[in-house]
Amino acid sequence: MTDEEILGKFRWGGYDLPEDCAERMGAHGFTDYAFYQSPERNIREFYFSCCGHRAEISRRKRDAGYNADLAAVEHGKMVICTFCGQPTIAKHIGRLRGGDEGDFRSLREGRNVAILDACGDMLLISTGRIYRRWSPGESIFSGWPGVRELERPWPEAETWFIPWRRYALKPGEVHAWRKKEIWEHTCQVGHYWDPVKRPGPRPFPAASIMNRDPEDGQYTTVGVEALPKTALKYCAIDKYMAEKSYGGEWEDGVYGWDVVGYLLEAARHPQVEMLTKLGHIDVVEDLIWRKAHRQTLNWRAKRPNEFFRMTKTEYKAFREAHGALAELEQWQSAKQYGVTLTEYFTEKQMLKGADANITTCAELAHICGVSLHTAASYAATHGGTGIWRDYITAAIKLDYDLSRRDVSMPKDLQRRHDQATAAVYLTENKEKSERYAKNRLPALRRKYEFTFDGLTIIVPKTGAEIIAEGKAMKHCVGGYADRHLLGKTTILFLRREEEPGKPFVTIEMNGEKLVQARGYMNDAGRKDTPQTRHPEFFATWLDWLQAGSPRLADGTPIIQKVDKEGKTA
Repeated sequence: MTDEEILGKFRWGGYDLPEDCAERMGAHGFTDYAFYQSPERNIREFYFSCCGHRAEISRRKRDAGYNADLAAVEHGKMVICTFCGQPTIAKHIGRLRGGDEGDFRSLREGRNVAILDACGDMLLISTGRIYRRWSPGESIFSGWPGVRELERPWPEAETWFIPWRRYALKPGEVHAWRKKEIWEHTCQVGHYWDPVKRPGPRPFPAASIMNRDPEDGQYTTVGVEALPKTALKYCAIDKYMAEKSYGGEWEDGVYGWDVVGYLLEAARHPQVEMLTKLGHIDVVEDLIWRKAHRQTLNWRAKRPNEFFRMTKTEYKAFREAHGALAELEQWQSAKQYGVTLTEYFTEKQMLKGADANITTCAELAHICGVSLHTAASYAATHGGTGIWRDYITAAIKLDYDLSRRDVSMPKDLQRRHDQATAAVYLTENKEKSERYAKNRLPALRRKYEFTFDGLTIIVPKTGAEIIAEGKAMKHCVGGYADRHLLGKTTILFLRREEEPGKPFVTIEMNGEKLVQARGYMNDAGRKDTPQTRHPEFFATWLDWLQAGSPRLADGTPIIQKVDKEGKTA
């Protein structure tokens, strides 16, 4: 059929809606109201929109028609319907205000909805926004002259549907259109349906600057009884929705993002049904949201093991371990190092809780010439694969003999790592370090180095010292090494005078201004700071800097006395 012929099969739009569409939207549909009025002082009449029942209750406790909940309810509060048990919002008719269209403007609502329909073996999907408004109803004669000749009319609901997207699906065939509006000056004069070659999974884009969708791209599905009449009846969407916990059952009122996307991919790929029934929900979800990796999966395969590019034995192990797509990708990377799927899951369990990646572990095992089990055991007991990989990378650059076990897998990994990375830094930044040592270091030492009250300021001689400081103090100063060498910032070490080689406090300066001073782990868990712990030293040193760093002929700083409050005398 042509596009025009298919579009002619769509039924839903305007006031033409499936039977009880608004009611079938369930918990994510429109708000239910308990409209009420007081025709007499101690009488209240209620109309429940959820089930259409009416009730008249007395507000006097001694009367037989007294209902405590309904008698005390206030405008805008929640109340439970006495007939069907649904929660509703109480609205006093006298407090409702009319809008410019003759309806009650505070009761206007709109919801995103996807309506399914069948046309032969083809599934038709209309997505758009369904609206409901309440208008004053007609007055009703009570039949009791002299008492209440005319009751105040109960509000009446009006519902209509404006489609935005349309889809026609069957296996191997996908058609999609989006509505384009025609405007003249500032008035809309018509619309037409524009074909979409590759429709995406979001018929309702999430909120953005240009599209402030209050439902954030989610929608309610109605008309699910149409799906079994089409060629997509075996697509297993019921199992997918149950796994995704969108309502638990595949029925009217399913709410979420995935329905249209799933049906689109089920029409495009026959493997979707197989994957869903086998429990590979993560793979299907990955496909829906356009994250599927073509290198990892074979979308032309008809058998599960071929789809995952595995042997039957490997696929059996994958299923038994409840493997996920992320694990499959890691194993595909580790496979180049000769790692079997059984080995992968066994060693991955050993690394559980460690800061380690199984693929990186396989790579390091290959470089060091050991088994994956040996590498995983070493990584699990030596801080994970991150620090080990950094060490091996540095060792390769320094041409270490990694065939020796004591070199490739040292017992004191942290110390050997620090030494190797420092050596690499010096090698790769030799020219920069030499220029710093010749030009900037002497000036920094004359300006900043200072000893007072058992503490001393030391200027780092190399970038490697800054990197080592960051590792020892467990903060990020190592990343400042290059900036310090280039003169973009100044890093200093505060040490105890009797322990000048032991990290104590790290300082960053901008000229004579103190930018920050940090202790171990950035002083995490402490309420005080180095400045508050050593106020006299910092006050004296900073005053000395402001005075131009005066020194005697032998280089000794000329120190002014400071009182107990940290003020210069």
